[in-house]
Amino acid sequence: MKSGVHVIPVSTMLNKNKRVGYWGSLLIILVVLGCFFAIFFIERMQYLLQSLHPVRSHVTALDGTVARTAMGELSDVVLTTSDGLKLRAWYHPSVTGAVVVFVHGGGNNRMEFLPIASELGRRGIGSLLYDSRANGESDGVLQSWGDKEQADLTAALDFVSARPDVNPMRIGVQGFSIGASTAVMVAAHDRRVHALVLNAVWTSLDDELAYKVSRPQWLDAPLLKLFFTYSGVNLAHVRPMDVISSIAPRAVMMQVGDQDQDTPLAISRALFALAREPKQFATVQGAGHGDYVRRGGHAYVVSIADFFAATLRGS
Repeated sequence: MKSGVHVIPVSTMLNKNKRVGYWGSLLIILVVLGCFFAIFFIERMQYLLQSLHPVRSHVTALDGTVARTAMGELSDVVLTTSDGLKLRAWYHPSVTGAVVVFVHGGGNNRMEFLPIASELGRRGIGSLLYDSRANGESDGVLQSWGDKEQADLTAALDFVSARPDVNPMRIGVQGFSIGASTAVMVAAHDRRVHALVLNAVWTSLDDELAYKVSRPQWLDAPLLKLFFTYSGVNLAHVRPMDVISSIAPRAVMMQVGDQDQDTPLAISRALFALAREPKQFATVQGAGHGDYVRRGGHAYVVSIADFFAATLRGS
């Protein structure tokens, strides 16, 4: 009779152990490579990833003194967004019924547009300067590159529309970079915006992230977009190229630095081509990203003020 004990040949056991050892080693190698790549990717993308949770540029007491010296009457305001955030702002009342809402760029605060607001004030045009979410003194931890910031601008428009000194038909908006993307997206469907000035605005957030990643772009760009999406940013919600044409017949001005490497001149021209009349395009000579006022000087500030004075003068 045969024994009930099944004897496994030694050679079979050795082959099985080799296979287990092979797949185990491969798994370890893949895990190590994955960790290495993740660290490498995060290091290369550190600036862009950190920009989702920017280091705050606080509005200091000295900033308040400077602003009030430049603007005269300036009220502290708190705006409440539809998702419950409190945004800190300054409001300078209107004498003419016209007002401009300013939307600053990423990692900045309401001081960014102070020179232009001051010039408008001399013409009797009011200003609302606010800190976007996760910036300055406002609530929030996620800077979403023009996605959720649209709720911020809507809250700002709600505030100025309800002001007794403001004619609702004479509201303008100026935005820079992330603020400009926000401004386009809101103005496209919110008819309370009657004139729009854009600085350094991208065609879409998809295009912007793809441009800003290192090579190999085919690998880095999808991963970066995935990270943004995982962090809570809806990339499909920031596509100025899809909506800028719908702003007409309201006036649009684009002012672009000819040395702006963050938002190249060709990108701005491509977006401008999609806008419909009435529209204006101008370059700020020698200006890189963030130094438009410094490079453009008084002439740049006056050109913005002239545009708003002309387009918001009412009937």
